[in-house]
Amino acid sequence: MRYCPKVTILGDRTGGGSGLPFSSELPNGWSVRFSACPMLDADMRHIEFGIDPDIHAELRDSDLAADKDTMIELARTMLKTGL
Repeated sequence: MRYCPKVTILGDRTGGGSGLPFSSELPNGWSVRFSACPMLDADMRHIEFGIDPDIHAELRDSDLAADKDTMIELARTMLKTGL
């Protein structure tokens, strides 16, 4: 989405891990997990560890207690004001 015109990414950093995760157990009993196919963005940057938003927003505990979605409300405000 970042490369589309007029797109603003709002929220928190994504979790990453999109590159076909491979899991295995080593002979000593340890588990190993890695991306068998690392994912890159259009600028050839790894996105394995997540993507940062353009505008950071988190769900606040006070809003959660009031049944309010912090990020949706911020997005609605941005749409109304044309930001």
